[in-house]
Amino acid sequence: MFSEQENCIHSHLFHKYPYAAFIIEDNVIVNCNQAAMSLFGFYEKKQLIGLHLYDLCPLVQKDGQLSKNKLEKQLSQSHERNEERFIWTHKKSNGEKFNAEIILISEIFADREIKIATVRDIKDKTILINDLDTQNINFEQLFNSFPSAVAIINNNLEILNINKCFKELFQYSHEEIIKNNIKELLSLDLFDTKLWDIKERIYNQDTICDVKTVCRRKSGNFVDISFSMYPIIHDNVHIGNYAVCTDITELRKREEKIRFLSHRDTLTRLYNKDYFINHVRDQITNLENIHSSNVKMGVLLLDINDFNSINDNLGYNIGDIFLKIIAERLKEHIGNKGIVSKFGGDEFIILVYNIENRRQLVRLGRDILKIFDKPFTINRYDFFVTCSIGISMYPHHGDNSHDLIKSADIAVQKAKKYNGNKVVIYNYKLNQDVTEKFLIDSYLRYAIENNELYLNYQPILDAQSERITGLEALVRWHSSEIGYVPPNKFIPISEGNGMVLPIGEWVIKNACMQLKKWNDMGYKEIFLSINVSIKQLEQKNFADFVIRTTSKLRLNPTNIVLEITESVYMENLERIYRNLKKLNKFGIQISIDDFGTGYSSLGQLSKLEISKLKIDKSFIKELHINSNNAKIVTAIIVMAKSLNLSIVAEGVEESEHTVFLKKAGCDMLQGFLYSRPVSAEKIKQLLKKGTLSQSAEKE
Repeated sequence: MFSEQENCIHSHLFHKYPYAAFIIEDNVIVNCNQAAMSLFGFYEKKQLIGLHLYDLCPLVQKDGQLSKNKLEKQLSQSHERNEERFIWTHKKSNGEKFNAEIILISEIFADREIKIATVRDIKDKTILINDLDTQNINFEQLFNSFPSAVAIINNNLEILNINKCFKELFQYSHEEIIKNNIKELLSLDLFDTKLWDIKERIYNQDTICDVKTVCRRKSGNFVDISFSMYPIIHDNVHIGNYAVCTDITELRKREEKIRFLSHRDTLTRLYNKDYFINHVRDQITNLENIHSSNVKMGVLLLDINDFNSINDNLGYNIGDIFLKIIAERLKEHIGNKGIVSKFGGDEFIILVYNIENRRQLVRLGRDILKIFDKPFTINRYDFFVTCSIGISMYPHHGDNSHDLIKSADIAVQKAKKYNGNKVVIYNYKLNQDVTEKFLIDSYLRYAIENNELYLNYQPILDAQSERITGLEALVRWHSSEIGYVPPNKFIPISEGNGMVLPIGEWVIKNACMQLKKWNDMGYKEIFLSINVSIKQLEQKNFADFVIRTTSKLRLNPTNIVLEITESVYMENLERIYRNLKKLNKFGIQISIDDFGTGYSSLGQLSKLEISKLKIDKSFIKELHINSNNAKIVTAIIVMAKSLNLSIVAEGVEESEHTVFLKKAGCDMLQGFLYSRPVSAEKIKQLLKKGTLSQSAEKE
C-alpha cells in the first residue's frame, strides 16, 4: 500500500511540480525531484538521498544546538498542524547560502510519518520585504515631519491616522481624533458640493478638492487653512485619501496687506487708478440692481497746471510733498461724500455719491478750486498753483466707468485751455471736438500717400499798380474719408504728430515746381512765399534741402520767400540761426509773418537780414475805424522803411484799407478784396490779366 501511494506522490512531484520537492522520513531525505537537484547544485539524485536535513542547514552547523532545536520545533509543528510554512536558510553543494520558503506537509502512511517538503528560493522576495520595511520607515518619518497637517482618511471621511503637525494644528491627541469624521473639523460642508466629485477625480488621479476655508480647533477657536484632499489609489482602486491642512493665517494677513497696498497710490496713500475704475463699476452695478433712475453720481478729474515747473525748479522731493498736501486737502474736503483717488502723475479723480443735479457738481468743483487759493508753503518756499477740473455725471455722460472717466477727461482738456482755475462740465460738443481731432490725426498720416494734399495760391499785389508781384502758397487737404479739412485744424495737429515735416517738404517741392512752370510761361519776376514751421527750421538739413530743391529746378533764389512766424522766430532764434543764415547767403529771402503779434527786436531783424515784414491782419481789419490800429500800422511801416524792409499787408478786405495803406507807404497788399486763395490754373488766368481790380476775384 505504501509503495503504491509513494509511487503516486513521486509521479506528482517529479513530473508536475516546478519547485524543489523532497520526501523525508525521520528527517532524512529518501527521495527528491529534478528541481531539488538543480536548486542545491547536485548532479545525481543519490548525492541527496540519505542526507539529513541538518546537512543542508548551515545555521545548525554554525549555531549548534540552538538552531537544531529551532528546526526540530518547526518539524514537529508540521506534525501537529499537518502543514507548516516557514523561511529557513539553506546551503547548496558549493557552500552558497540562500533563503528559502519551506512548505512542510506531514502525512501518515502505514503508521509511518512521511514529510513532503517543497523548497523555494525567496531571494528577491526577501529584498522586496526589506525594501518595503525601509519604505515604511521612511514614510513614517516623512509623514510625521511633514510641515503641514496630514490625515489619512477612508472613503467615509473617517480619520485613520494623523501626523504630528495635525495634532498641533487641531490641538487633538491621536486617540481623541481617530475614527472622527474630518467634516466635523471644517466650517463649511465641502463634501456636499461639486468639489466632491470623486469618480471623475479618481479616474484622473487628481486632487479631490482644494479650497481655502477655516477649521475649528479643540479649543473652539477658528484658524484659516488651505484644505486639499488627494486620493490613495492601489491597483486602480480608490482605497482612501490624504487630507492636507495648511495654516494660512499669516498668509491671509499678508494677502490682506498686499491687497490693501495694491489698491493704494504709494506716494499719497489715496486709492489708485485701478481701484477707482473698479469702484465706479461696482457702484453702477449696485444702482442698476436696485433699478434706481433718480440716484446720480459725479466724477471730477483734477489736473494740476504747470506741475512740472515745481519739479523742475524746486526738485522732485518738493513736488512729492506738494502732492501729499493736495491729497490731504481733497480727502478732508470730500469726507464721506465720495472717494478721492490719485489718477496720474499730477491728476486726482473724485467720485461723488448721491448727486441731485449738474449745478451741485459744478458748485463742488468751484469749492475745490478754492483749495488752491491759499499759497503752498514747503521748506520755506511759498508758491501758488492753479487747477483745471473736468466733470461728468452718471448716467447722463456715460453708463460705465470707462465712458464716465473719458467724458471727465475731455472736459478737463477743455478747462486747461483757460490756463487754470476753470471748471468745465462735459457736453456732447466737447466729444465731437475730440473725435474730430482724433480722426484728423489718424487720416492725416496717409494724406501724402493718398494724394489728398493740394496747393492754392493767393496773389500779392504791388500797392501802387495793383499788379501781381508775388504769390503765397497755401496747403489744403481733402480727405477721402472725412472730406475737406481747414488748414487751421490740420496744421496744428501736424505740428503735434510730426507730420509737419513730410507735409512741409511736400509743399516746398510742389510749390517750387509750380513756380518753375510759371517761369517757363514768361512770369520770371514774381516771387513765391512759402510758410515754414519751427519744426522744419530746427532740422539740421533744412537749408540744404531748400537749396537743393531750388537749384535742381534752376529757380532764381531771390524769388523764393520763406515766411516764419514772429513769435516762433524770436523764441527759437539761436536754434534756427544757422539755417536762416545759410539760406540768406544763397539768396533766399526771409519774411516775418504775422508781424506785430510777437516780441521782435530791431537787433534780431537786422542780424538775420530779414527782407520782408507781413503786418498781421488783426491790425488791418479795423484800420479805417480804430485809430490805435492805424497808429500801429503806420509805425510798423515807418520802422520797416528805416531798415530797408519791404512791407506786405495781409487781410485787406475793404477799399478803405487800400486807401490808407497806399497813403502810408505800404509796398504790397494781400487779401480777399483782390482774391481768395485759388488753384494754379486760376492763377494762370490772373497772371494774364496782370492787374486785379478790387473785388474782382472774391468768389
